[in-house]
Amino acid sequence: MDSRTAGHRESFRWVGQTFRLGCIAEQSFNPAFFVRLIAVGGDGIFNEILDGVIHRAQDEKITSKSDLSSPTVRVGIIPAGSTDSIGCCIGLGDPVSALIHILLGDHMKLDVGAVFRVQDGSLIKFFCAFLGYGFFSDTLRNSEKHWLRRYLGKTRYMLAGAKTFFLNRAYPGYISYRPAAEAGPDGYPDEGLTCRQNCPVCSEVGEKKSSTSAFSFSGTSDEEQEWQTLDGRFTNVIAVSLCCKSEKSPKGLAPTSHCGDGCLDLLFVKKLGYFRLLNYLISTSRGIGPRSVLGENLHACRAYELVFRSKKPPLDGQLDTPEVTPTESSTIWNCDGEIVQEPDIHVKIYCQLIDIFGSGLESS
Repeated sequence: MDSRTAGHRESFRWVGQTFRLGCIAEQSFNPAFFVRLIAVGGDGIFNEILDGVIHRAQDEKITSKSDLSSPTVRVGIIPAGSTDSIGCCIGLGDPVSALIHILLGDHMKLDVGAVFRVQDGSLIKFFCAFLGYGFFSDTLRNSEKHWLRRYLGKTRYMLAGAKTFFLNRAYPGYISYRPAAEAGPDGYPDEGLTCRQNCPVCSEVGEKKSSTSAFSFSGTSDEEQEWQTLDGRFTNVIAVSLCCKSEKSPKGLAPTSHCGDGCLDLLFVKKLGYFRLLNYLISTSRGIGPRSVLGENLHACRAYELVFRSKKPPLDGQLDTPEVTPTESSTIWNCDGEIVQEPDIHVKIYCQLIDIFGSGLESS
């Protein structure tokens, strides 16, 4: 969409369609000629738009050491997908509401997560809401079979979820994360201030970002936080930058996550039995927070960075990573509804990187 402010006249111009992952970044259009780009679709389509505009705004190749420049293009989404989690989290739960916000010009800043390869720091993908490993990624993989997509549509997620539940797999993980300066309350992520319109948490972070040159991607000053480690077998490893609410999850996976606080909300769910796993899934669909259901089986925290390895990292001076037995196989990552094949990743959050149409959830 090309917006021309002279006389408040708006003109719309067709840019193109997406046919495969990464094709928006390869499109021949020049974002300098556009000030608005609107995606009609689900979280995956919006992720493609996001990937394209961020790449075009950078002067050099993006790596894990890059400081990213914010795109000048304002982006938007008209939800028409399976879950539409991004739209639900910023007050665009249906196409009519989204179109009204776009026409009124309501906009807000949004954090963006980036997934890099551990081995060389090269970029794999951006995400704006959800990154998951374990149950939710297995469900995505099971649902992507051609005959399921062709004949069953959205129903395929129910069948894929049932298959994933009965298999009830847990995967080994060796995790390092750099915790945020301000930890969540004792009942986190169930308890705490939720992100709403004119959120004071996001507003304070935005003011700090615009007023100091020492502000880094992490949302704080350049003070280094001590890295924490965790290992075990996990049913779910989740990193979100939004609460990830949807019709299937009224309060989201992390109810107190904020849209622009410069933090990842990390949920590490240890191996669960069938009964507790079923209780967790039903509770999530009913808007009950994970802490009250999982208790000690949940390790939750806010962080600026996450490093996940499916194999035990080598010791100092050791070149090769020890072999992993077949029973300790890895799985894929679910990145805003798209598959990331690499199990070993480095995740960073870039604070309020993009400008998006929306105003946040209305205060209840």
